[in-house]
Amino acid sequence: MPKERKLGPKGTPFFATPTTFEKAYPDIEEIEITVESMDKKITTKEPEVSYHWRLAGRELSDLPAYVSCGNPLCNEGGFGIQKIVDSVYPERLTEGEGAITCRGHEHMGRWQQRACLRGASYKIRAQYKSSQTST
Repeated sequence: MPKERKLGPKGTPFFATPTTFEKAYPDIEEIEITVESMDKKITTKEPEVSYHWRLAGRELSDLPAYVSCGNPLCNEGGFGIQKIVDSVYPERLTEGEGAITCRGHEHMGRWQQRACLRGASYKIRAQYKSSQTST
């Protein structure tokens, strides 16, 4: 499972300086995010991994940058929460949904690896501090 990381500033390049959620997204007042893996349990058909957050105010700093994809063979992976927030924040959308893939890899043997094949669907709702929002 990847370590929780601080969010980088919105739109920053690969080696971003870590920052807080409040500094990266100053206009967000409340956020609700649901992430469910596309891999289903055989017996119950429920998602193998499921996350849900509904945060406001000071709680926003509790949102992790990455969450585990649930694959025990995955290294340095996870689903990027910042990527999900970036899907709605630039245009100040109040709702969004989509799919995201794990950024990790599986070791295949000596010096060989392949990308982790886990994916997840997400839904996000954001409420902004000012009254100007669009859907």
